[in-house]
Amino acid sequence: MGMPARKLEFEEVTVEDRLTKLESSVEHLQSDVSEMKGDIRRLDGKIDTRFDEVNRKFDAKFDEMNRKFDAQKDSVAAKFDMLRESVDGKFDMLKESVDGKFDAVNSSIAAKFDTVNRKLDTLTDSIAAQSVSNQKALLKLVVWAFTLYIALAGGLLTAMAHGFHWL
Repeated sequence: MGMPARKLEFEEVTVEDRLTKLESSVEHLQSDVSEMKGDIRRLDGKIDTRFDEVNRKFDAKFDEMNRKFDAQKDSVAAKFDMLRESVDGKFDMLKESVDGKFDAVNSSIAAKFDTVNRKLDTLTDSIAAQSVSNQKALLKLVVWAFTLYIALAGGLLTAMAHGFHWL
């Protein structure tokens, strides 16, 4: 079974009461906003201070890292320079050694070429002398063959003259 509904009775609130209540609420809100503005200004200053501190710390760390990096870079560069000088020295020694060996081989080959050139010069002189000798012998053979030709021709003409009783 249900209960009968109760009637609510409202007090009548006047506009002035409501306006007074609104004014007190607005004043309270204004004071809260003023406090919040003050807090925000205070926090803004704190944040700026913190950012400045963090920036100084990062700058200090970056400067330290740059110094360490530069030191490492200089150390590595010095090591590479020493290594390059060592390798250059070894290559120079190796080059001198190889150059000495090449010079020895070149002088040996030059001496052998000189020997071969002398032998070729001797052979050329010998061939030239043999050629002159062969030319003289050939000239003698030509003279002998021409003389033989004339003698044969004379003998043939003599035989023909006897055969035709011209003599």
